[in-house]
Amino acid sequence: MTPRKIDYFRRGRHFLFGMVHLWPILQGNYSLSEIEERAVTDAMRLAEAGFDAVMIENFGDAPFYPESVPPHTIAGMTRIAYAISRKFEELGRDAPKLGINVLRNDAQASIAIAAAVGADFVRVNVHSGAMVTDQGLIQGKAHETVRYRDIIHPECVILADLQVKHSAPLAKRSMEEEAHELWKRAKADGLILTGTRTGASADLQQCRQLNQIFPECPLLVGSGVTPEQLQKLLPHSTGLIVGTWLKQDGQLHNPVDLDRAKELVSLVRKKAGVNN
Repeated sequence: MTPRKIDYFRRGRHFLFGMVHLWPILQGNYSLSEIEERAVTDAMRLAEAGFDAVMIENFGDAPFYPESVPPHTIAGMTRIAYAISRKFEELGRDAPKLGINVLRNDAQASIAIAAAVGADFVRVNVHSGAMVTDQGLIQGKAHETVRYRDIIHPECVILADLQVKHSAPLAKRSMEEEAHELWKRAKADGLILTGTRTGASADLQQCRQLNQIFPECPLLVGSGVTPEQLQKLLPHSTGLIVGTWLKQDGQLHNPVDLDRAKELVSLVRKKAGVNN
């Protein structure tokens, strides 16, 4: 299988994704304008720091809907994603790529938003198989997601979680089997390995094994990335998704700390032997 347009995942480059966690959308104490302003500020700080991509997700909407989210969530996220994309357009060729993740698992909403604003990729927590989560049983719908992507936004990359955090597999299967099915049968364009919960480190041994078994598959570490972890993670991954550590005081709900973001980019590029 030829990977979709993900030539930016170059070996040794270590593509860096920075997270923008949105406040509750039209269901909390913040107006949509306030949420948008905060999100744009975070995204632009990540861009200034040198991140390769920025991914927005409706993290503040907990407890999450297991599958389809309400229309106001899609509308709000589209508005915010469009505001960020317009700012990125002003940066020209140096702009980060933009991604969408609609929690908990509304892949079609993610693709629809990406198509509307011209985003580059989506993240799907359960793309194939079934996982027992805090939202109950969630089943992957790769057969719908891939076809929908091919119709409305063919260039969009699908990044799929491998036994996503805050969940457990319905049946005991090896990580290798799950990865093979996501990559070869469910046609994900890249895989994401996380820890058991937000901010928890991914299993280094699993990361090493998957990288050896599927060297052609983009493998991203999706949680628990810190400067101390870099030396262990970089040789066995294609990219890193960073959220918690980038925030002020390392607290998830705080704004992105520009100095922390710059520090992480500098460390990754130095250890990978790539100049900014």
